[in-house]
Amino acid sequence: MRDYKHIYSDKLKKRDTSRAVVLLVAFVAMMGVVGAVEQPPVADQPTVKAVAKSATQESIEKLLPVHQAALIAGTSYPKTLAAIAHTESRGDQRAIGDGGKSLGLFQIQPAHWGRVDLDDLEQQVAKADAVFCTLVKQYGYREAVRRWNGDGKASRKYQQVVLAKVAGL
Repeated sequence: MRDYKHIYSDKLKKRDTSRAVVLLVAFVAMMGVVGAVEQPPVADQPTVKAVAKSATQESIEKLLPVHQAALIAGTSYPKTLAAIAHTESRGDQRAIGDGGKSLGLFQIQPAHWGRVDLDDLEQQVAKADAVFCTLVKQYGYREAVRRWNGDGKASRKYQQVVLAKVAGL
């Protein structure tokens, strides 16, 4: 005669084990929910992008005033634009160069890229960001840095100066 108690007890063990697993999973899920409630809300935690922008702004402040750095930190190439602004005008948003051909913080030439308002820093930063992004799409990053200064012999030296400043940020 067969011992059915043995088979029945094995089924009980399996069923008890599966119940234990289900209870353990439920407990872990419940703790995860409780743990999430105890953590500070996501809105209070800075995003990775915000932390990176803050760190970028701090490094840009080595070259430019805080109000300029804050605007430039939100651009596509913040360190590069900060280095260009420092190289072109030493942070003077009202600078006029090249015999009146180049204007503003980034010395944008209206003949090529449109007029800039010397009193509107936000417009200058937005225009520089758009122009630099256009150059990057056309020529690639390193060549875009060189082309900011034109395509003559002096533009090679200019490229080296700007890239050295970017590396130092």
